[in-house]
Amino acid sequence: MDSGLLAPTFKRWWHILLFLAARLSYATVYNSLASIIMPKLIKDIQPRHASRTLGLIAGCGAILELGGLATMFFSDLCTSRFGRRRPFITAAAFLIGAGCITLSCGAFYYLLPPVIAGYYLCLLGVSMGGDVLAALVPDLTPTPQHGLGSGLMALHNFLGSAIGYMLAAVSVPIVIICWLYILVLALCHMSTLLTANEIPLRENHDTVNYEFHWKTDRYYRCSRYCGGVRNFFQSYTFPAVKYRDFIFAMLMRFCYYMNAAGIFYLQYWLADVADSDNPSADMGKIALINLGTAIVVAIPAGKLSDVVGRKVIAVLALMLVMFCFVSFVFIRKMAFVYLMACIYGLGNGLFTGVEFAIACDTLPAKASSGKFMAEFTMAMMVGMMIGELIGGLVLTPFHVPHQAGSYTETGYMVLFLVCAGFLWIAGLFAVLINKKRAQAAQVDRLD
Repeated sequence: MDSGLLAPTFKRWWHILLFLAARLSYATVYNSLASIIMPKLIKDIQPRHASRTLGLIAGCGAILELGGLATMFFSDLCTSRFGRRRPFITAAAFLIGAGCITLSCGAFYYLLPPVIAGYYLCLLGVSMGGDVLAALVPDLTPTPQHGLGSGLMALHNFLGSAIGYMLAAVSVPIVIICWLYILVLALCHMSTLLTANEIPLRENHDTVNYEFHWKTDRYYRCSRYCGGVRNFFQSYTFPAVKYRDFIFAMLMRFCYYMNAAGIFYLQYWLADVADSDNPSADMGKIALINLGTAIVVAIPAGKLSDVVGRKVIAVLALMLVMFCFVSFVFIRKMAFVYLMACIYGLGNGLFTGVEFAIACDTLPAKASSGKFMAEFTMAMMVGMMIGELIGGLVLTPFHVPHQAGSYTETGYMVLFLVCAGFLWIAGLFAVLINKKRAQAAQVDRLD
């Protein structure tokens, strides 16, 4: 018989920390790969068109978010004896591992196609795994622990980013870094798969049959039941007016992560404008200052939001980050850059500590949490990729003649002001969110 979904019970903080450990590996791979390793590789392989190539690679990667949506569609319906989420988390780990191996080959031979292919495989795996992992928070923790879950998710994200940045900052070949990524990936996924005690949707499983029959396999029947591509996309729709608070939350997150337009090209700004003698090393220091500050405030922000509300924390965080981007227009000394990195880390930690709690509070339907958390995660990934693409388009007209990969001071000023504008819009959407209205409209299942 079908067991259905059981109400989640209270978890100890260390249990939540362990079953969310895969987030650490995703942050380790993606953040350092996107902000340090890929810009360096592209500048080495395509020095004359570095920003344009980097922006196009990042922007075109947005389509891979459909992989995350498809994963969560089948994850919500999965009746595996291992739970709804764990089979897909395992598949994501193998995809990221394959991407790291492919990218390491491209970096070793300085070939652009394997680098792009490896980056996209990693991106697809992070998209799939990140979406599925986010759904474990509402699946396994009750509403009073959503703030704690969001804070611990942010903690993993920042710790993973710190590990990734430290690996990227060390003077070792990128091939070695990619294999270290795989080691972190294996350890973190072992923790998640062993501690995420999911209740299967169906209890009466037959004996495991490893032979695949395409006409009788449950996933084939599931895809037939879904009615094809049209119904797949329709399953992600919901009444926009009734559940507008979830839409506001997604738009807030989308606009916040559009500031990747500035972060992605910050290393170029250090080399072209700021008083930096070693832009690569200084970028690593900035990242570690940012992450160190964020790690300190992430969990307290999540717990505090359970008391004072999510909106207050989110708006304060957006104001702090916006102040940093406006300051980058005027400052040049590295001492002030490091100070802004600390303030940015404070705002980033506050925002990341409450963003998943906001999503859990505004979910349209509890039983379909996977699909809606996939949409929420997609808002981040697509926002980052479009932001990176916009950043490249903004900088391209300000290219310095006869200097490959260099841009004028005016170009960076325009870029940072554009990022501040994105954050201002994100603040407007944050103000519009109403938790009580969202929870009053929340149902167990959308028909």
